Parts: sequence; structure tokens; C-alpha cells
Amino acid sequence: MILTLAHTKGGVGKSTLAWHIAHGLKQTDKVEIVDMDFNQTLYYINRIAGSPFTVHQPRNVAELYDLISRTTHDVTLIMDIGGFDSDLNRAAIRHSDHVIIPITPDRVTEVLGFRTFDAILSELDTIDTKFHILFNNIHASTRNFDKFKKAVKGERFTILKSAIRSRKIYYSTMGNGQSVFDSIGNVSAQTEIMELIDELRRA
Repeated sequence: MILTLAHTKGGVGKSTLAWHIAHGLKQTDKVEIVDMDFNQTLYYINRIAGSPFTVHQPRNVAELYDLISRTTHDVTLIMDIGGFDSDLNRAAIRHSDHVIIPITPDRVTEVLGFRTFDAILSELDTIDTKFHILFNNIHASTRNFDKFKKAVKGERFTILKSAIRSRKIYYSTMGNGQSVFDSIGNVSAQTEIMELIDELRRA
């Protein structure tokens, strides 16, 4: 499976989500990370963590295609692409099984940025790719997402039932090279990530 975290806007939580999803999947699957973000966040966090994952950094489309062709079916590739448009990012999206688009729905800039992303996707040949909107960094008191669903509605996308709440633990553990699965005190965050993984597996 190739799972890509994507959005044309930076700072929406792609790298953070990719890191914790990788740790959630690692409990049962072989996982490798593809870091194509300009900031190389996952590459450096992985080094801080003692390199629990193989992290690939393809520099061009040819290197990405070579990586994908060499990846065996028992490996899940998690790709974190930068918040910008490029041939490399488009190639990653085009060859993904699932693309997660994290959006904090009460941030207007992210919703508007999503519209730009949607326009880019309309130019790609993505017959087999499934696109999912994930409400991310949601305030604990938010329960009704109806107005946000209308803002991002489109034929291309499904809105995931899973949602990731705003929790300091996602960032504090990552900053130490850990994940929410490294501590027994992070049950709520662990549950959110595993519910997201389970929903993607059923999709």
C-alpha cells in the first residue's frame, strides 16, 4: 500500500500525521517512509529516534518510480510530500493507493488552499487513487462538522469518519523522536490513529 499525506499548504499536519501513522502501522506491517518535504522533518525525526524506519528521499520522478518499482507488496510506503506543486509531488499522488488531505476546518486558509489542491488534482490521471479528507487538529468541543463538510464537498473525495483532535501529545512525543504509541498514557491519541488506519484499510 502507498499512503500519501498531501496538501498544497504547509503547516497542516502532514508530517506529524505521517509519523504517528507509521508507528501505528509498524505494529503489524513493514513500513518505510518517503520524505519529500522541503523541511525533511521525517528524515531528521527518524534520526533523533535512532532510525526505526528506512526513510527514502527521492530527488526526482525517476528516482521515485525506481523506489516504487522495487518496493515489495508486503511493505507500506508512507509518503510525506511538501506543501507545494511539483512534478515529483504529482507523481507521488498519481501512484498512491490512498491520499490523505488533512484540514483543520475552522482555518479558512486551509479550506481555501484545499480548493487550489482540488484544481491540481483535476489535472491528474488518478483512476485508482482514493482521496480522503481528514479533519485534523480539531478542537475537543467540536462535534458537528456539517458546515465544514459543505465547504470541502466534491465528487473526488470522501470525508473520513475518523478525526484527529488537537492534542499536545502528538507534537511533544514527536519532538523527542517518539510517537503516541511509546507511552501507555496516550490511549486517546493511540485510539484516534488506529481508528484512522482501520478506516483506510476498509476503504
